[in-house]
Amino acid sequence: MTMSSNLPEWLRKSFSGLVVSDLDGTLRGPGGEISSNVLSALENLEEKNILRVVATGRSLHSTKKILSEDFPIDMLIFSSGAGVLCWKTGDLLRKHSLEESQAAELSNFLRNWGDLSFMVHQEIPENHRFLFFEASNPTGDFLRRVELHREHAGILADSWPAKTRATQVIVILSETEAAIYNQLKDALPSYSVIRTTSPLDHTSIWVEIFPKHVSKSQTTQWLAEQMGLTAGAAMAIGNDYNDMDLLDWAGASFVVSGAPGVLKGRYPVVGSCESGGPAEAIELWLRERRVT
Repeated sequence: MTMSSNLPEWLRKSFSGLVVSDLDGTLRGPGGEISSNVLSALENLEEKNILRVVATGRSLHSTKKILSEDFPIDMLIFSSGAGVLCWKTGDLLRKHSLEESQAAELSNFLRNWGDLSFMVHQEIPENHRFLFFEASNPTGDFLRRVELHREHAGILADSWPAKTRATQVIVILSETEAAIYNQLKDALPSYSVIRTTSPLDHTSIWVEIFPKHVSKSQTTQWLAEQMGLTAGAAMAIGNDYNDMDLLDWAGASFVVSGAPGVLKGRYPVVGSCESGGPAEAIELWLRERRVT
């Protein structure tokens, strides 16, 4: 899917830079709060002709439940890069899907792996709906997620439904099973295998499996190219493992203080999301660029 031809004129202008931020745990605190300093900083970026992007692992459906229509961003990259939405107009600009054969292959592969519980999410924009396979010893986080989204969940039958594409597969592991993530990543070189921390219990490991070309960084790069921008003109802010590819891609990167130690040892650290850390990162980046 390519850029829509009926996008507003502001999107076809020449932007001077790009700021892309993760959402939960970065812009948005655990209680759902977003610092007034952060909101002001985002509004200020528009005045400086800088494209504002949120890149989240949330689905479009989930993101729309927590961000208002007038939230001060221009673009939303959702489902870890599987989709791109123009926030101001609601136009879906790009989406990626697992082919029917890939969804079936992954479902069979994970069933045969051993004691793994997983979900297979429908194609965008219905990817808040999923089918799940519950192994003999599912984690509490897996059971919690199924119950939380019961109205959108169904049981995965013996085989993947015919003529049905998917957006992603999510395998939920306990915090002690990090080795399984590495094993899955090595076993699935034809896919994008991303580790993230559960947004529910904040300790369990979610392994998200997408088409090979899906990640926050690859989708942000595609978006930047549409705007005539390079990674050198971009700044990224994150807080978790699934932000690392994005943080490595951008010319400047920051993590908030709540990030895991491995990230804080790799990228410059700003304050917490609750204290307005992203606003601090934006200020530092603008100062470095000498943008006033």
